[in-house]
Amino acid sequence: MALESATYISGLVTTNPTGSDSISQGDDHIRLIKTVLKNSLPNVTTATTPLVSVTHAILSDSSTLRSDTYVDTGWSITHDKVSTTSTLYVQLDGMNDVFSSWDGTDDHQYTYIRLSNTSGTLIVGTTDNLLVGDVKDDGHSVTASAEHGFGVSHVWKVTAANCPDGTSGNNSFDIWSKQKKQPIQFNGSDLVDIPYFRLYIPSILGAGYVGHEN
Repeated sequence: MALESATYISGLVTTNPTGSDSISQGDDHIRLIKTVLKNSLPNVTTATTPLVSVTHAILSDSSTLRSDTYVDTGWSITHDKVSTTSTLYVQLDGMNDVFSSWDGTDDHQYTYIRLSNTSGTLIVGTTDNLLVGDVKDDGHSVTASAEHGFGVSHVWKVTAANCPDGTSGNNSFDIWSKQKKQPIQFNGSDLVDIPYFRLYIPSILGAGYVGHEN
């Protein structure tokens, strides 16, 4: 009987056993298959789900925004979910660009993002108020052309139960953002100046939004 010697799956010979081999050694082949599977997948102790589907989106620059409450950046991705039990991993890679004539009215200007449904509601199970930018005033005046850029990269895990549009089929996600301030007080009043900001994808990054279904 043709019985190969193998440690991992790659060592198995697909043509074994041959049709003319004796069935008395069939148990040897079964034991070999069990051995190479356990060697090749040593850490599998529960049911696993393979990579099911991937969605890529090349995003345009967001509109120029100026808001201290969450607003829609215009960044959206729709993933056609194949499995009703699989988990989605939504990945964002981009830049946050802050620019204004802000000149000392606040100690800090913070940019936050959240993963939302198309109505702006936070996706259940994901972290709110993810900090992606912090500009600190140094006391010097700046002009309206002053800009500060920050790299943005984050992966959100969305379970099947928390997908916004159902456990299967098209599920749409949006990125919402806001610019919050840490105000300086003068005579008991907050001095407020919210800078303009936008989100954009540098061309070197390619696709800015990726959805992995596992």
